[in-house]
Amino acid sequence: MDEPRQLSLPSHSDFHVQKHEFYQQLRVALCEGIEFAKNHIVPFPLDNIERRIDLATETYRVQPQGLQHLCHALFLFGASKAVEYTEGLPRESMILGHNWGAQSQHELIRGLLFLNRSNIRQTLSGWNHVRVGSDEWRKWTSGGWAAALTVRELLLAGVQVYLPTLEEDIGKKIDLIALYPDGKHGLCVQVKSTKSFASRVDGVEKSNPGGHTQHYYDRFIRGVSSFDAHHHGSWKPVMIQVGVNARYRSLDGGYNDLAGHVHMFIQSSH
Repeated sequence: MDEPRQLSLPSHSDFHVQKHEFYQQLRVALCEGIEFAKNHIVPFPLDNIERRIDLATETYRVQPQGLQHLCHALFLFGASKAVEYTEGLPRESMILGHNWGAQSQHELIRGLLFLNRSNIRQTLSGWNHVRVGSDEWRKWTSGGWAAALTVRELLLAGVQVYLPTLEEDIGKKIDLIALYPDGKHGLCVQVKSTKSFASRVDGVEKSNPGGHTQHYYDRFIRGVSSFDAHHHGSWKPVMIQVGVNARYRSLDGGYNDLAGHVHMFIQSSH
């Protein structure tokens, strides 16, 4: 696994959310992403697009690391939405938009790992301050928060956790990769935020546990089979549904059922 994609739990939150300044920075990053997409992909994507993004987001690097990730996430989120809402774009532009959407989730996960409970609560409820449509903001942040919670519990259970490549994420529907300490086998994880109260962790080699359409489930299973065939060791598919209990109890410091499910699954499958 690539070192840059490995995730870890920061020892402390490296910044504090000052409401007005914090949301202003996120709003600026979102707008910069939208403008970047409009200027660089219409009618066709320009050359060296990744280098151009690096230059466009260079100012974020002077900020604390957690805020860097969140601003980068908003930039990519804005860019992906600009592509999504522009009609008649060529296939190359649409692919870029999908890639930016996946990358924005990766950066969001990294950023959320740096936030304490109070900051998380403000961030998840801040759609009106960032001026993003409430449904889009909730869908985006709830998915990132579910994944960040899963990362946290997997790490506490003693496994190494990695973000997937774009091809593994978009093509194979793998959200996270967990490697056991022996380095010989691991899990390809699909994470879903659900409206159900309880969380679930399902090994899904034989049947669809629910929460996804059969088509989506089949793509995930095929993706994990391909991943297993091209990587050392043995890799199994797991679907984790993060329920309301885990998402909200984790904010007020109470016990969340996701922790118990993840730890039990890791112990039983190791």
